[in-house]
Amino acid sequence: MRFIQVGLEINENGWRFSFEKVEAGEATTEDFNLWLQNKCLNNTYKYDEMGDRLLPIGDKLATCRDKLCKQIDRCAAYHAFMTAEEILLLKKIATKVCVYSYEENAEMVIAGKVFRPVNPTLAYMADNFLELSQLYLALQNKAISYRRIDRTINNYVVSDFRIAKARKHYYAGEYRRCICALRLMRKVDVFQKYSLLFKAYYCCGEIEKALVALNHYLDVTTLKPISFRNIFSDMHMNIHSLDERVLEDLCDRFTNDAVNEMIRELDREKRIEDAAIKSALEIKSHYAKG
Repeated sequence: MRFIQVGLEINENGWRFSFEKVEAGEATTEDFNLWLQNKCLNNTYKYDEMGDRLLPIGDKLATCRDKLCKQIDRCAAYHAFMTAEEILLLKKIATKVCVYSYEENAEMVIAGKVFRPVNPTLAYMADNFLELSQLYLALQNKAISYRRIDRTINNYVVSDFRIAKARKHYYAGEYRRCICALRLMRKVDVFQKYSLLFKAYYCCGEIEKALVALNHYLDVTTLKPISFRNIFSDMHMNIHSLDERVLEDLCDRFTNDAVNEMIRELDREKRIEDAAIKSALEIKSHYAKG
């Protein structure tokens, strides 16, 4: 859900904290509290020494809220074909994204005096974001349990749901279930299928099967390693602890420079996220003292 992803943004360049923990259903209130430490609604909240560290996201949240509510309103035309649980899920999501106002300014003038909040961050929204993530996962579970009613429905719709189901199993650490879901697929994006098969087999400890899946992926891709680097780094995998045979297969296909370029970029991304976590903890500590 785009609304939740906005809450995970690190900077204005599009970097964000990993969404994988949310997709795995493992995110906690403490996680969202940390991820929201470097956020504020708008520039009026950047009024103290921490201001330069705060990222204004109020406008983005308001845009996501309006778009999401409009889409949910359109679903009303299909209520006759939906279960009560599905309708209730959508209504809960619409309610949750409207809990807070995202357009308020920090300053409030009372009797000629200017008042501002003690803590300008959005950490107070942590519980709401957690509940939204849980509703998102519940809705996702409904979607991926979909079964094709007749042959007139686009096959790719069903395949997309199966990919989502397989990815969900992977992030939850259910590698065998991920593999089973992928092996049942016929018409599917081969890039997504084999990259996910590689990851699932690798995490199961079946290195040979993982290498077969990886080489199937490499057979069809025209990308350089830096462009598919995320295959080798996520919440379950680290490029620096991979079996040496994985890097050997990559070096057989690409130059050492291309492989090293990928590794350097993964290291750079890790440093950015680590720095963001460190900064968020410092912001949290600063306002806790107040």
